[in-house]
Amino acid sequence: MGESIMPGYGLRNIQNTVLVKGELPAMYEVIDKYLKSFREIAHLTTENGWVDNATLKFEILEQDEKKALVELNFEEIVMSASGCTINRVECWGKVELQLEGQKVVGVTIL
Repeated sequence: MGESIMPGYGLRNIQNTVLVKGELPAMYEVIDKYLKSFREIAHLTTENGWVDNATLKFEILEQDEKKALVELNFEEIVMSASGCTINRVECWGKVELQLEGQKVVGVTIL
């Protein structure tokens, strides 16, 4: 997909943090908040539904001073015209967060 967005969320302690797959880094909460407010995450849905933020999970696969590769999964809520939930679909994907200092300055959906 390759779409870039330019938000401005701050990250804490990334300069000296070594992120290992499976660990909870110091910036976990900041990334969680960022992903839950990232509207373009809907590009990863399969049926044009809504992202259920309560089911959003992610793992930081790689990180350095300029970028973080994040794998995520969530349930998509598919609604009928009457407003009833008719289906829940598991979705997943990867995003690359562009970092500048201690901020996320962009994201690319992979």
